Amino acid sequence: MTSCKIISGTYFDEDNGEYQSYGITVENGGEKIVVEDITVDHAKIEDLAGRIEKYGLSLCHVEEYIYDWLCEVY
Repeated sequence: MTSCKIISGTYFDEDNGEYQSYGITVENGGEKIVVEDITVDHAKIEDLAGRIEKYGLSLCHVEEYIYDWLCEVY
């Protein structure tokens, strides 16, 4: 079973300065992947986490799915 948790952190970039962004941790079969700084929109990260759990993605597909999701929503 795939479980997904939302994480947050403070980041910095030269154009925008300091900002808060959200990422996720995904666990499946005793393995875990962490992807930070995905979006600054909490509602969007909730949508992403829900989709990953709904589809039960294996860890080898998570990063590619996040890329496709980012292309879809932005």
